[in-house]
Amino acid sequence: MERTQDNITQNKNSFLMYLDHITVVDSLSNEDAGMLLKAIYHYSSGNGNPQNLSPVANIVFLMMQVQLKLDLKKWRETCNKNKDNANKRWHKDDASVCERMPSDAKHAEEEEEEEEEEEEVKDSEYKIRNIKQFISWEWLADNKFIDWLDSKKEKMDTNAKSKFNAEYVNTKKEQVILHCESKGVKYKNYRATLQNWINRDISEGKL
Repeated sequence: MERTQDNITQNKNSFLMYLDHITVVDSLSNEDAGMLLKAIYHYSSGNGNPQNLSPVANIVFLMMQVQLKLDLKKWRETCNKNKDNANKRWHKDDASVCERMPSDAKHAEEEEEEEEEEEEVKDSEYKIRNIKQFISWEWLADNKFIDWLDSKKEKMDTNAKSKFNAEYVNTKKEQVILHCESKGVKYKNYRATLQNWINRDISEGKL
């Protein structure tokens, strides 16, 4: 299956199945039902339309594809709305953070082994397991991460809050990426690594 840009569901790790379709699915042979299930998973993962379905399974897939597209549209609209809201909140107090941010050479020296994971990110579905996914990850659209940042910001004094903004988070993310690419370091969860680096800045009074 060819990957098509229109169907890419980056950062989406689930989709809905509806009981309304059970009668149609039950009418399929086990072989066709299996083909259909695989086709739905591949399509929902961003791999485009299935190419090798049987005629019967293809008809059912086309019927279910309508709902899959509607759900994807709703998901994208929700993500965009959440991202806009996060942007407004996190860019409100932006200053020239890059000029104030120290390089993370100390972090690099301390992190020859993989980071221990934050309690907030124990859920395996919430992990970012490779650097490519971490680079493309839009943290402003990640509700759990935004909630985590908000919980940290609530405990800060006014001066620290003014520095703890979107520019700061973007800079820390870039530092993690640079560290991984220059040192060849790999982590079990890159999101947790970023959280740990942010926690270290907070505990060391760098904000």
